[in-house]
Amino acid sequence: MENNANIFVEFLGICLVAVILIILLVKYISTIYMPFIEERDFLKMEIARSHGDSRVHYQHELKRLYLSQIPFIGGMLAEADRKRMRKRRMKL
Repeated sequence: MENNANIFVEFLGICLVAVILIILLVKYISTIYMPFIEERDFLKMEIARSHGDSRVHYQHELKRLYLSQIPFIGGMLAEADRKRMRKRRMKL
């Protein structure tokens, strides 16, 4: 009888972990992945629509968006690129 109780407790524990993982996955998709996809689609649309300097601007914005998605160092890389572009604009 005690063996069946242990199996039931293990089953409940596995179910609880699975539910928590599903909740975390839904939260990740809704707070990180979907805004990224929307921003990427908007920038690609603007790139296709624009010409000249504005096209280059949107290409750099798309590059920054991709860089920002790299775990741990992406934010630093995107900020460094933003500062580099700001300096370049000041020289012109």
